[in-house]
Amino acid sequence: MTTTFGRTAILEVGKRVAINSDELTLRFEVVFDDDTDPNESVIEVFNLSSSTIAYLKRNERLSLTAGYKSDGKGVILTSRVSSVRTVMSGVDKITRITVIDGPSLDGIELPERTEVIGKKKKKVKKTRKKTYAKNTKASQIVRDLVPLLGVAVGKIRVPRDVTFSKGYTVEGKVLDELKKLAKTCRAQVFIHKQRLYFCTVAEVATSTQFTFSSDTGLIGSPEYYENDEESGYKVRALLQFRVGVGSLISIDSSSVKGRFRVKRGRHYWNGSDFMTEIEVVKA
Repeated sequence: MTTTFGRTAILEVGKRVAINSDELTLRFEVVFDDDTDPNESVIEVFNLSSSTIAYLKRNERLSLTAGYKSDGKGVILTSRVSSVRTVMSGVDKITRITVIDGPSLDGIELPERTEVIGKKKKKVKKTRKKTYAKNTKASQIVRDLVPLLGVAVGKIRVPRDVTFSKGYTVEGKVLDELKKLAKTCRAQVFIHKQRLYFCTVAEVATSTQFTFSSDTGLIGSPEYYENDEESGYKVRALLQFRVGVGSLISIDSSSVKGRFRVKRGRHYWNGSDFMTEIEVVKA
């Protein structure tokens, strides 16, 4: 691959910190996938000044750009700082910045409501159940539930907007109810770059498409994998910032050819390797 010389990365935190890998040593692992569990990414910076470390505070906005000087670079992580820790390792002072892509949503329940039951002897009780009338559409229920999670919304689009002719009841945990609706509506619910999506994964990707081949950074042959939920290929390549959740890619190798959709992966720089590893399924 002749167009990817000169590894480069720039870390920006808040309005005051911009760290360039040309000046200080950077290491990182950026994880991405299409589920609702918060992803933890880690960035390490070597030998920062004490005054710069003082600016690295929890909840500060963070952006990490990476790529090659000859091929361009792009944002591979945008989130907020979760924690900062500085330790000595020999003569080096290493500052480890942890980034969690969104809050944990598993424990959020439907709000408590008052319900009156019975006809003659009416009783009032507290419940976390909500019943929708006959012929309610799934899209209405989804739009009622999503705001309860309290996160920024990336996109809500219901591919198969089912009408519940007998009505519909939700209760308990909001995320569990959204997952059930997603399955019914042939969608997915997931967190990507701190935003919640209820749609197909394909709708998250940008219009950018990319072909992996030996000429564009593909390393070795894609490895087939299969589990109870899906089958696809594991792809290993030189770091490619254009690739993320939902990206449409083509593989052109001696063993695998075709179009695929990215399900999950990671970008990393560990000192020697500057890589992107992804798992893809047939598009």
